[in-house]
Amino acid sequence: MRNCLGREITDTEAELVAAYEAVRRLADERIGELAPYQARNVLKALSCLWQVMNGLDMQPGHLYEVGA
Repeated sequence: MRNCLGREITDTEAELVAAYEAVRRLADERIGELAPYQARNVLKALSCLWQVMNGLDMQPGHLYEVGA
């Protein structure tokens, strides 16, 4: 997998990308099924992982799209 600058990311970085994608999918598709405190924590986790994605130059998109 390559980032937006064309650099190959490491296996560890790829795991972080997968974690971001999983939490993003949860925020996009299933957040309405969660208790309010769970939904807030999902958005907090997504915000933290967004910073990782941004640092990896992976173009994570905008958090406001999922209400964060």
